[in-house]
Amino acid sequence: MKREQLLANISSNENPNFIVRGLPTGSSFIVVIYASNSRGRSTSVALTAS
Repeated sequence: MKREQLLANISSNENPNFIVRGLPTGSSFIVVIYASNSRGRSTSVALTAS
């Protein structure tokens, strides 16, 4: 059974650089990236990593 769980919600006010540590090995991840500001939110981009 495939299980999905939010492991991190990371925001950056300055530069769009992120480091995520401590993720469980042997798992696949879906990373969803989007920009948001006072004018709205961009289209999301989903990256799959394993």
